[in-house]
Amino acid sequence: MADDATPVGAFHFQVHIAEIGPRGGARRTIELDVQQVVLPTFVGRTTERPTRDPAGDDADRLVLRRGHTGSSYFYDWWEQERNPKYKGSRAVGVTLLDRDLRPATIWRFTGCRLASFAYSPLDALESAVLMETAAIEFESVAQATPRASGRRDRPGTPRRSAR
Repeated sequence: MADDATPVGAFHFQVHIAEIGPRGGARRTIELDVQQVVLPTFVGRTTERPTRDPAGDDADRLVLRRGHTGSSYFYDWWEQERNPKYKGSRAVGVTLLDRDLRPATIWRFTGCRLASFAYSPLDALESAVLMETAAIEFESVAQATPRASGRRDRPGTPRRSAR
């Protein structure tokens, strides 16, 4: 097991999205192949929500980026969100894995809605992968640290040592 002082790399992670129906039941859950996750900035107690930068600052959103594979998942989600009759939402789980590929930290975002969806530029002068970026608004987030990873759940909680 990793020692509490050993940082966890930010390169092994999983992303799962559960489609939630209007009555709250999960219709299906999929694992997305995502190359980059940008976690939102967690702001302390404040009386008002931070002002959104008109240039598109996504600091208070969960951002997922992946290479375009021909899948229409994000586009289909965007189409659903544009429909005023759509009453569903999604739950997004991001699991950071330790060096042994065990869950180190899990973030669960609920009440998720696709705020924006974009492709990177098409550029005949560059040899680059076409990227998809989804910025996701959410109602709540919970963070968990599985005990199985050998890490503390919260500061001050002693870790049991093997004797």
